[in-house]
Amino acid sequence: MKYRHLFPSLAVLSLVGAAATTMPAFAADTPTAAKATAEQPAERADERIKQLHDALKITPDQEAKFGKLADVMRDNAKEMGDAVEKREAAKQTTTALDDLKAYQAVAQAHADGLKALVPAFENLYGALSDTQKVQADELFKHGPNGGKHRHKAS
Repeated sequence: MKYRHLFPSLAVLSLVGAAATTMPAFAADTPTAAKATAEQPAERADERIKQLHDALKITPDQEAKFGKLADVMRDNAKEMGDAVEKREAAKQTTTALDDLKAYQAVAQAHADGLKALVPAFENLYGALSDTQKVQADELFKHGPNGGKHRHKAS
């Protein structure tokens, strides 16, 4: 499949920030983890969508397909946020087993999101010009931050 190298990077664009909010509780007890709330994925979805729209220079003819991708990205952010929020709400009273099960639910939300994201992006990618495809390939090869990981100081 000629698009296989794009999908991991699209997942990064779609769900950036989710990893910081989904670490097991024993690994997330830091001041910065307290800031990583369930709202982060949903709050950042529109920003990521705009960045992708601008970087790919989406044309009016491509808007409908891009809109479907944007809807999937927003839905994924909401689902991820809901799963993380549920996990965070139970954090103070959860057992180790319950926390692991909640982490599994977050990971499942991520996997389900990718299942919806791939066909939506494939549909858009097929409508991109050769120049836009090159831009997408480069963007997704390096991720949303040019391949640099964001680390917040604690």
